[in-house]
Amino acid sequence: MTLARSASPAVYALHENPDWFGPFRDAFEAEGVPLVEWLLVDGVIDLDEVPPEGVFWSRISASSHTRGHLRSKDYTRSVLSWLESHGRRTVNGRVCSNSR
Repeated sequence: MTLARSASPAVYALHENPDWFGPFRDAFEAEGVPLVEWLLVDGVIDLDEVPPEGVFWSRISASSHTRGHLRSKDYTRSVLSWLESHGRRTVNGRVCSNSR
């Protein structure tokens, strides 16, 4: 799986449930904010790759396993660790700090 990238800085929404994401997608579009969705239900990432610039917003659901996405939480933790190790700003990420 190749994670989509935006040509310019964007908000990257990490989630596992496209059925619940519509209102968020509509709100970002209404405000003209570039949005790239990363659906984290399966696949692999190349940890040698440098993540794109942008803000990464985790919308992963604690109940993802109830929809058959048994590995989404672990997958998201790995992706967030990768992003944060490259200094990317994450919202609802693994690192919590008021100094960011």
